[in-house]
Amino acid sequence: MITMVTRNVVDKLWPVIDPAIEEALPPYADKDSTAMNNVREEIVKGGVQVWLVTDIGEDNRPVLYATLLTMMATDTITGTKNLELYAMYGYNEMDMRTWLDVKRTLVEYAKMEGCRRLVAFTNNEAVVGMVGKLGGAVEYKYLVLEVDHE
Repeated sequence: MITMVTRNVVDKLWPVIDPAIEEALPPYADKDSTAMNNVREEIVKGGVQVWLVTDIGEDNRPVLYATLLTMMATDTITGTKNLELYAMYGYNEMDMRTWLDVKRTLVEYAKMEGCRRLVAFTNNEAVVGMVGKLGGAVEYKYLVLEVDHE
């Protein structure tokens, strides 16, 4: 099951999701206290959505599979609006049923928000393979060059 976290409970969950979000930030994002304060602020303002992927384990206790961050990403040149899966941190391996639920929920949310696509980038080969199995295109490379500020 995937659930969007309401903004009013972010403070309660922050100690649990903060380390996961920091670990999962994209390669172009800084990973320091200022950056994490900015992330938290964007979540509280509603510019970023937090999703928790959970289920009930064999012992009837909740299992946390993943924390995801999404945001509306509008290409300012073309005006194309997409839902970007900005960051994803996995705690436990997800089965196909769970992946399908995540895809269905995020696609429905993207449609509701007027988005054309669900987009993401990753260097995790397991995620790349799963996106292929889910019918997604895995065609591009994301390039990063550091700018020296000495």
